[in-house]
Amino acid sequence: MSLEVVIYGSAGCHWCKVAKDFFDIRNITYKYKDVTDPLNLKEMLEINGGQKAIPTIVIGDHFTICANGKKLEAMLKAAKGLGAAD
Repeated sequence: MSLEVVIYGSAGCHWCKVAKDFFDIRNITYKYKDVTDPLNLKEMLEINGGQKAIPTIVIGDHFTICANGKKLEAMLKAAKGLGAAD
């Protein structure tokens, strides 16, 4: 099952790197969208309710504004139909 993961962030953002590392270590493909591009910023704000916070991470139909490994693991499980994203 292919799962779409998108990370909205910017260069120099420590937590954005943490988020990318989380997915890289697990060999999970993701799209990275730099929010210094106005179109990417607009898209991110529409997804996360207008919060100017990065990283905003979208997994399937859900999003979070954090790079917490436990939260991301729960979201991955939920997106794959293996449990709830608490």
